Amino acid sequence: MSGTVILVSTSWNLTRLEWTLLTNSSFYGKHHFGTSFLDSKGDYINIKNIKVGDIISITGVFDVNQFGPTIKADIIRTSN
Repeated sequence: MSGTVILVSTSWNLTRLEWTLLTNSSFYGKHHFGTSFLDSKGDYINIKNIKVGDIISITGVFDVNQFGPTIKADIIRTSN
């Protein structure tokens, strides 16, 4: 992780694919805009709660203007 960018990988047998997740977050009063980070129960967490080795699921859209597989993340959810 570097700031608002998370590098993740997907493995299948001997194949490994690396992804870049672009996140953003901004608050206006009690309202949240940008990427939401959730734990396995659906409670909001902070990007800092995500650690190396965590299994996550991502909802977002591909950013075809980037080099390599890149997702603009709307929701990142941990499995633990």
